[in-house]
Amino acid sequence: MNEVNVDIASNLTPFEEKVFEVIEGVRQKRAPNTVVRVAGGWVRDKLLDTPSDDIDIMVDNMSGEAFAQIMAEEMGLKGPAVIKSNPDKTKNIETATMRVPIDGEEVELDFAQCRTEEYGENRREVITTPATAEEDAMRRDLTIGALFYNVNEKKVEDFTGKGLTDLITGTIRTPYDTGDESSTEEVKKTFIEDPLRVFRAIRFAAKYEGNISPATLASLQDPEVINAIFFSERKIATERIGQEFQKMLKGPNPALAIKLLKETGLMQHILNESLKGTEYEEGMEELDMEQNNPHHEMNVWEHTYQVLTNLIQHFPEDDEEKRIIMILGALTHDLGKLYTKVHGDSASHPGRTSYHGHEKESKFIAEHILRFLKFENQIVKQVAGLARYHMQPHSLERGDAASGSMRKFIRRMGEQSLNWLDVFNLSVADAYSKGLEVKPETIESYQQLREQLEQALASMQMEETKVKPVLDGHQIMEALQVKPGPHMGVVQEYLKDMIDKYPETTVEEAASRLRQVRDQAEVMMNDDTNPTIIEDYIVNVIQADVKTASGSGKYISACVCPQQLFKQKHSDVHQCLREGNLTKAVAIMKEFSSKYPEDDKVARMTAISMFNILSQDIKLRDNDLLQFALDRTEHSMFDPVLHSYAAGLLILLKTVTEPDIILQMGNDMAKINPGILRGVLDALPKEVYHDDIRQQLKAAIDGDLKDGSDG
Repeated sequence: MNEVNVDIASNLTPFEEKVFEVIEGVRQKRAPNTVVRVAGGWVRDKLLDTPSDDIDIMVDNMSGEAFAQIMAEEMGLKGPAVIKSNPDKTKNIETATMRVPIDGEEVELDFAQCRTEEYGENRREVITTPATAEEDAMRRDLTIGALFYNVNEKKVEDFTGKGLTDLITGTIRTPYDTGDESSTEEVKKTFIEDPLRVFRAIRFAAKYEGNISPATLASLQDPEVINAIFFSERKIATERIGQEFQKMLKGPNPALAIKLLKETGLMQHILNESLKGTEYEEGMEELDMEQNNPHHEMNVWEHTYQVLTNLIQHFPEDDEEKRIIMILGALTHDLGKLYTKVHGDSASHPGRTSYHGHEKESKFIAEHILRFLKFENQIVKQVAGLARYHMQPHSLERGDAASGSMRKFIRRMGEQSLNWLDVFNLSVADAYSKGLEVKPETIESYQQLREQLEQALASMQMEETKVKPVLDGHQIMEALQVKPGPHMGVVQEYLKDMIDKYPETTVEEAASRLRQVRDQAEVMMNDDTNPTIIEDYIVNVIQADVKTASGSGKYISACVCPQQLFKQKHSDVHQCLREGNLTKAVAIMKEFSSKYPEDDKVARMTAISMFNILSQDIKLRDNDLLQFALDRTEHSMFDPVLHSYAAGLLILLKTVTEPDIILQMGNDMAKINPGILRGVLDALPKEVYHDDIRQQLKAAIDGDLKDGSDG
């Protein structure tokens, strides 16, 4: 039950009193027959004794613009700004906004006329007409939002007859909901007219921890209403759904809002709709899928919701955007488990299911959902990263990891523009949500892991969230006496691994080690009866060094492909391309790249091969191969071939990568190596997804070449 003070007049702040005195003075002088009311959230907030500065003025016998103009004239102010919410369809109804100075302060007031709304078949066709205050109240979304404060008479008005009671009891319903099933059809009609009311009802139910009345609850789940939200009769843009969703996440009870979205089926619909047209469309289980896993007592949704509530409870976040990111990370971190292609038999527990690699699928699914709801790119990237890497702290916790591995985790999170602590916090919430109770040893283990990570962090040279490189690109090339090329990626990873293990390494020590690598490479080159270029031998020396340091071949086989094997696979793929056997070429690349997911030369071969294949037949698109090539592109600053072909693939295909990012990548290559990029652009087929970017990059290359010839 909420405490409500209906005597708003006695509860006004001195500033609010002055605002209404000014409005009432103007009304009495210039419009004595007009009734001025305050509508909307301000009335609801004042009744609940909650501060609010969002004052919406409603007048009954003239337009909002007309009354605002009278205010401006009487106070010697500039006329109001007039906003027509639907200029093509609205009939003589405007909202006028004006900043009014009161005792040295300013208040922004919105003025509108009492109105009714008639909805056409087109979702943008809303015809508004002047109406009585009673009629205006009935058009409102909810009864608790249909309460007015009569400025003339200084009293609260409840024209629906239910608003005050519903505010006290926390009941969420539409004005046409009479409390019995007979009103369901009228309620359903209001939701079909404006389906966004469905999400507002859920938002306010969460905000006030209220109960949605039976008729309203039944109506917002009705198939016809769902059809108006998502399907053939869709009347709202997904962007507006996303805006309401973000308001829920910013509210005081985001977990309850998400719970209501799930219970009403709306969350499942959002997931299904966001994955239409993707490889996931036909391959997803429902949110309530049982996990059949020895490590989980709950189904996927139960576990997800527990993670979300644990995260909010144990890791409160004052930063509003960070709070949204962390909640979304919890919501999406295990959605990859629903993808049937990751389902496998558990090797350690026969008859049970494993979900190896589900975190990678969770990343892509999170991107699809958030782009569907039109979230900002920064939020999409952060949430997808949290979903992708939430398993890594679990590996550290289980593996009794050395400090070098912990530093590597912190470094790699920074390279992904993630804060390692955010990933860790999500993992902790995940670990605490395996069952209904958290084991004391689990809590102790993760507390100890955090202490170890903080100790590892203290030993690192950081620039904000990223590790400061011991040598920059120019210093590397000087020490090795080489030019830029794909070998630089191997060297950089080698130096990063060195700093992970030995954070005290100085610039001179790192440069000295690279000079030793160069000397060893020259010896190998001189001993070779059929020598190639020095860069190949530098890579071989580094591979041998890594293999020796690791004590086995596991690390090198997982990271860098042996040169002889690479040459063989390269030849096999080219043979398939010459013979026109494109499907076999894709299969070879897929198997090959899965074995060497961190090898830039394999990524470069993948990018070039997929570019040539998809330029001939776009139906052979393989998202795993594309993602592999694009992921390695982010880590290979000195490989213009890989960058140029990656840009070509992004121009050719429809992907989640934003156009401005593709254009920036291309512009960088136009400056570094315009010849390679020009060759890629010229090799693209006539029909590409981003033809405008292709033309812009060609113009940029032509401009650079012209400038160079003139100079």
